[in-house]
Amino acid sequence: MNKLKESRLFFWTIELLAFATLIFVSTKIGFLFEPIGTFVSTLFAPVLVAGFLYYIMNPLINFLENRLKIKRIWGILLVFIVLIVLFVLLVVNLIPNLLEQLTQLIQNFPAMMKEGQKQFNLLVERPELKNIDLQKYLNELNLSTSKFITGAFSGVTDSLLSIIGIVSSVTIVVITVPIVLFYMFKDGEKFPKAVQRFVPLKYKEEVGSLLTDVDHTLSSFISGQAIVCLYVAVCTSLGYWAIGLPYALLLGVIAGAMDIIPYLGPWLGVTPAILIAFTRSPFEALLVAIIVIVTQVGESNIVYPLVMGKSLDMHPLTIVFILLVAGNLAGLIGMILGIPLYAVLKIVLHHLYGMVDDRREIPLNREEIDEV
Repeated sequence: MNKLKESRLFFWTIELLAFATLIFVSTKIGFLFEPIGTFVSTLFAPVLVAGFLYYIMNPLINFLENRLKIKRIWGILLVFIVLIVLFVLLVVNLIPNLLEQLTQLIQNFPAMMKEGQKQFNLLVERPELKNIDLQKYLNELNLSTSKFITGAFSGVTDSLLSIIGIVSSVTIVVITVPIVLFYMFKDGEKFPKAVQRFVPLKYKEEVGSLLTDVDHTLSSFISGQAIVCLYVAVCTSLGYWAIGLPYALLLGVIAGAMDIIPYLGPWLGVTPAILIAFTRSPFEALLVAIIVIVTQVGESNIVYPLVMGKSLDMHPLTIVFILLVAGNLAGLIGMILGIPLYAVLKIVLHHLYGMVDDRREIPLNREEIDEV
């Protein structure tokens, strides 16, 4: 244990270097994997969605099977019924409301910009701010906003032009996700034993432990993050609705969705709400900020420790590094998937240390691994 503590910085550096090297090499030999990439990209969305649902709902199936003694196949069918009901509720209630609020926001955006300009001018005229050249920052903000709006509408136009491709992709996901998810529920627990068949006898136990740790980490991260995002979405939506902020549901869902990105996500999620509130009054923008702060305090001190524990206990600098690299390579998807992928890589490296070092100088206890 003392040796591990003394070398913690060394192993933390090795993990970062391994992660960076893997990314660098993959960018240099990507042309070799183009056929595989095409195949994987086709299956990526269905498998990703199915895996997300698997890690959220599988604990419920295990509970039904182990505690209530319900056969697994009946538990799977029950979970599918629940998912279908939730999907129907989303399609019938939530999604139309979100689309309606988004449409209204787009239609009212020019008027909101004018009102925001008025509010800003009133703010500039306050005596305590007269000595600050805020007009310079306003011009820069207007320029940035114009570029953003132009890019956004250009993206929307491009998407509308490829509407057939979008519909085809969504159709493939809707059809394949239930099939993939069913077999994940049915045969997912057989996967470790299937992998161990191809492993030499002396490493079978180690590989089994590795797969168990990876499964535990992914399960904790995905299910915990889903609960955290749902908490943020509900609390911010209710808070925005309570102060009379328009588009409360849409802005709350944005805040919840963005919260999946560590550190940066909450800022991205609150920005639209604060800007819209500011077009009404600076005081309302302040109320939005208070709502978000209270929500984040509850998340950081109650919800996150309760549902996530220490499953992804990483150094803050590590998280920032991963977000920068993954975001630069794969955009928003990279920022979302970078953290769990790094966590899996960390577990794999530590188990490889254990397999190489027969003396077991590096403990493989999960709590000790998480400290690094």
